[in-house]
Amino acid sequence: MRSEHQSMAEAISEVDGRGAAEQRARLERSGAAVRAAELEAEAACAAVATHRLSMQEGAARHEAARAAQQAATRAAVRAERGVGAAEDALRALGQARRDPVQRFGGAAAAQVRRAIEAAPRSFARRPIGPVGAALALNDDVWALAVECAIGRTLPNFLVHSHEDARALRTLMTRCNCRATVIVYNFDHPPHVVPAHLAAAPDVLTVERALVFPPGAEGSVLRNVLMDHQNIERVVLERTADDALRRMRDLAFMRRHQITSVWSAGGHQAYLRGSNEVLTAPNRRLVPSLARDTSQAEAMAQQDLAEARAQLEQQRAEERRLASEAAACAALRHQAEAGMQQAREHLSQLEQGLADARTQAEAVREEAVAGENDSHAKRLAELAGDIASSAVQAEARRDAVARLEAAQAELEARWQEAQGAAPASARELEKAQTVIEDCARERALCHEKETEAWAHLDQVEQSSERAQAVLDQLEAVLIQQLASAERVCPLAEGEAALEALTREVGEGGGPNLGARGGDGRPGEATDSAVPDPTAADPLSTRALLAWLTQLSARIARREREAGAALGDLQLEVTRGERRLAAMRGAHARSDAMCSLLRASARERVKKLRRLQRSVATLLDRHFGSYLGMRGHAGSVTVDYETRRLRMEVHIAGGARVTDMNALSGGERSIATVCLIMAMGYVGQGAPFSCMDEFDVFMDAINRRVALQFLLEFAYKFQDRQFIYLTPQDLTALHEAEENLVATKKISLPPGFLRTVRMRAPRSEAS
Repeated sequence: MRSEHQSMAEAISEVDGRGAAEQRARLERSGAAVRAAELEAEAACAAVATHRLSMQEGAARHEAARAAQQAATRAAVRAERGVGAAEDALRALGQARRDPVQRFGGAAAAQVRRAIEAAPRSFARRPIGPVGAALALNDDVWALAVECAIGRTLPNFLVHSHEDARALRTLMTRCNCRATVIVYNFDHPPHVVPAHLAAAPDVLTVERALVFPPGAEGSVLRNVLMDHQNIERVVLERTADDALRRMRDLAFMRRHQITSVWSAGGHQAYLRGSNEVLTAPNRRLVPSLARDTSQAEAMAQQDLAEARAQLEQQRAEERRLASEAAACAALRHQAEAGMQQAREHLSQLEQGLADARTQAEAVREEAVAGENDSHAKRLAELAGDIASSAVQAEARRDAVARLEAAQAELEARWQEAQGAAPASARELEKAQTVIEDCARERALCHEKETEAWAHLDQVEQSSERAQAVLDQLEAVLIQQLASAERVCPLAEGEAALEALTREVGEGGGPNLGARGGDGRPGEATDSAVPDPTAADPLSTRALLAWLTQLSARIARREREAGAALGDLQLEVTRGERRLAAMRGAHARSDAMCSLLRASARERVKKLRRLQRSVATLLDRHFGSYLGMRGHAGSVTVDYETRRLRMEVHIAGGARVTDMNALSGGERSIATVCLIMAMGYVGQGAPFSCMDEFDVFMDAINRRVALQFLLEFAYKFQDRQFIYLTPQDLTALHEAEENLVATKKISLPPGFLRTVRMRAPRSEAS
């Protein structure tokens, strides 16, 4: 730009030397106008760039605010769930105070117990349970320790035989109770602890801390707890230090075969080989055996208050982040408005620059027309310089256009990212909800399928029994009809009855009275016999004799048949009614079987759909975890053959399906990704254990894998991961600090626990 101005000044000087004052002034004005327009255009370009930067910063802040708001919303949802869980726990404690049986299994256990009391004849021996409802403590100070030691057995039921177990499971299914049924012979004599194994009287064991009911029930409970929980070999101490001190007394532990030592606060001390282990207590466990539940209710009230305070805090944080997001959106709109104004100003400057160029071109033409050839030549050079300046201005305008296009592209990308972030979050939340619903539906379908098949078997058995009873009744009916036919054939009886009715009607009523030998009325005797030679065969005597013969014949046939005719007819009628009832029951059973088969087919169909969804999510998350390290992979699940096929594509290598073809580090990172993917979709075990998982990893893969595992364990705190490694644990603490710093989270106490094993003895083989 400076050289152009110098050339214009030289041209003006030459024109001044020749006396062209007017043209010089006009050239100065046009050059000044062009320079001013160029300067304003440069300033407008700088303003556009400034507004673009501010808009990008506003967009980034808006996106960060929206992400923080979504995180706060999810935290508020979790806090609401915590409040609901605390309210449920407090409600359960209130119900347990009114009905102590509900402490051990809830309302379902109480309902099962009422059902047992209502149907005592369904069992050969009355079941015992829940176990905890029949026990008490000598001192409530040991409630937490005893609960930790034998808590898994307290909700169970005890029965005498397998027949009683089947009957009890039927009642438990109706009451939706999931307790365990233990079959134990109630007639077994009480266990006797050998003298050399019994602990000293001053040593408190779980057996001595419990109070058993008197009689046979107490003996059964004591025997079962000794068999299942070794209550005579579990020692109780006041503090954790006392528990450690008792556990380190190896002579005492070996002499009495003590399995573990519990403190009153819930700490467990035990030996694993030569290693001493002391576990932390479960602070959330509410003792069920304690007679006084006020402490548990106070703890539940405190948990509820903390959950509500956390919920209110999360909601306040959500409102604050929402206001910040609104402020960021306002700043973004303000930056967009400034950008629009800068664009309009730049357009005006471009129009002014075009006008200045037009005026300069007109001045040049006048100068060329009014001067001699030398002046025209010089002015032409000046015009060429102005044209080159115009070309440069055009280039600047093109640069501005490119910047605007880049800005538009960035805005489009930002809009797309802004729209995709909530959608991705919603899709992720929906996927998690679908996974949880599918897991619950799968468990429910499995339970209902089991119940349906069991009910179907019962219906089929009932149908078979009904068919057998029906066949038996038909046989009895045929037999009874045959007996009745032998007594008196149906055709013969009907003909005799009709003839008797006709003859009696023809003979008249007055002649039916009994007569003596002289024809006067008298009483008939049992010895009268029919007289075929009598002059009046239809006389009363003849009819009575005939009736006597018929009665004797009927009595003889009834004796032969074993029952009276009326009884046989009544039995036949009853048999026909039972047959009709059995046929109706059989028809209803067939309809129920058809309905159950259709329901089973529908549930199997839903199970197949659920399996496909789980396999798809497993494949997707496995590939996602591998993609964080630049690798790719897929998992194919074959439910028919119960096989899982894993394919891994290491960056820069070929796809492999045989894990032995991978290096040790690659195989380790693939295994870690598979465990996390299975845990994400809810198909993992309650705990996972890997030995020397990071031996073949380099430092980078090891640090990344540890951070992956810590982040995954933080998200799914209901899972437990046990990893054994001979490596230094410095990288583990670095990964923990990096996770806390990058994710802005605080790990709960006891989240990460390390146990250093002792080195083997030098004389060990």
